[in-house]
Amino acid sequence: MPQDAAIQCPFPSRASPDLDGARTRSLAWTRRYGLITGPETESTYRAWDIAALTAHWVPLARGPELDLAVAAVLWAAIFDDQFDGVLGTQPDQVEKICARFAAITRSDPTSPVPGSLLTSPLARAFADVRGRMTAGASPYRAERTNEHLRWFLGAYVDESKNRAFRGVPNREQYMELRRRSGFVYAMVDLIERSYGFELSRRTYELLPIQQMVDITADFVDTVNDVHSVEKEERWHDINNPVIVIEHERACSRAEAVTEIIALVSAWCQEFIDLETNLTRTCAEAGLADTETASAHRLAAGMRDAMGAYLSWSRTTPRYAQLVSGQRPPDKEV
Repeated sequence: MPQDAAIQCPFPSRASPDLDGARTRSLAWTRRYGLITGPETESTYRAWDIAALTAHWVPLARGPELDLAVAAVLWAAIFDDQFDGVLGTQPDQVEKICARFAAITRSDPTSPVPGSLLTSPLARAFADVRGRMTAGASPYRAERTNEHLRWFLGAYVDESKNRAFRGVPNREQYMELRRRSGFVYAMVDLIERSYGFELSRRTYELLPIQQMVDITADFVDTVNDVHSVEKEERWHDINNPVIVIEHERACSRAEAVTEIIALVSAWCQEFIDLETNLTRTCAEAGLADTETASAHRLAAGMRDAMGAYLSWSRTTPRYAQLVSGQRPPDKEV
């Protein structure tokens, strides 16, 4: 398995002291929303240990803030798996499903989500996650999060078209699509939500901040894809940088992975350089001290996130177990 690929990350990983509690509470949440349907499903979700990933992603979070982050990532993982089989090769069906979920993000956050949109356990769980992610947020941050959720949902349509027509994207096409499909931008928003701070529009849209968020997404998505390439091949999924590079260069898998390792290392160094200059960059942009402090808090959170993801992804059975053809039962979407 490529889970032993020699990807390096200079950012250490640490866990929230509330990890064990989050494991217990997240299972209760999945039962409450009908996402666990029996012992086999529960065993699978326990093995994935999404709570461990999230408790390292936001290591200073605990209680309801940590629980929300776990629920969001767990929902995204379960939703993602629904498109590994035949459904993922039917663009028309995928578009209808994702449009219904996207409509939840456009509903009035101060009113109950219309019942006509809550037609499945996954939809009801998504409405809960989206509602908590945007509760108490400024209009700007709430809409940013809603937009990032729509990116995630909309990407499934493009991925299904690639699968249906067997079209291997080039690097630029892959990166543009993968940034939307990886859920990482919403997970970065969860750093703010978990720690109770917000970036102003002009802070978040500052070019170095945008570059650091993109690097975090590229790092996480690329590590994910290297570690899961065999699982994705099992389901005939070609939206993967290993496959893209193999196709583009007509090279071996080992050569493709070696190139990716070098890319990841370069991204980490670029992130370090951007963060080193962040105070000066904020001053040159005329940001207030509070805005600069928020920028640094987000940067620190993204460092934690990258270290967390690599540590979890190297050991989770989420990818290895599915290579043999095993996968959690389909959910109604």
